[in-house]
Amino acid sequence: MMEYIIPNYPSLTGNHCSSTAIQEASMYYNTALSEAMIFGIGSGLSFSCFSFTDRYPRLVNTRTAFLESNFFKATDNDFKWYSDEALNVDKMISYIESGIPVFAITETGELDFYGTSGGRNVAGHILTIIGFNKKEKSFIITDYISKEYFTLSLSNLKKATGHNKRPYDRKNVWAPVPNFEIKNLKSSILKGMKKTPKICCKRKMITTVY
Repeated sequence: MMEYIIPNYPSLTGNHCSSTAIQEASMYYNTALSEAMIFGIGSGLSFSCFSFTDRYPRLVNTRTAFLESNFFKATDNDFKWYSDEALNVDKMISYIESGIPVFAITETGELDFYGTSGGRNVAGHILTIIGFNKKEKSFIITDYISKEYFTLSLSNLKKATGHNKRPYDRKNVWAPVPNFEIKNLKSSILKGMKKTPKICCKRKMITTVY
């Protein structure tokens, strides 16, 4: 295919990029959950402290950087981040052609649709890639800031994913999101509730470098 967009893929305005991206996917796969429910199941409440020696001052973050992995683990669904020295665009396109959306960890400062408000984000920013146009070398994406689709050039996508984002410290990080279901919602909620205090209280989960 020279171009393709996953039909009827939801695009929502939300509070957080990761939880909104998962909510859109849950609606697409007819397992719709609220953003708040996804945040809870994914143990979104967390605490981490980073001290940077190069571009940034110290940062205290009260949200987990692992919401996606936490959510899919709590709901007993497979999920895996991929990363390579170069962004594997062909592989990403093959998933989209099969109707499978792709999450990508990006730097907002490289996303032109943010304009001058994009700035720089310390942790990764999640967006969802749902379409492509090979002739125009562009992708169609959803982002939690708008209900509208955005078009992102291939060159800007490579720039946006080409940053080592904390806490992954890898670049070109992306993940396909295949069809998933939640067989036991109560169990998933309890897993999320139990994991949250463990994350907040375990010293090793608080990354502090002075």
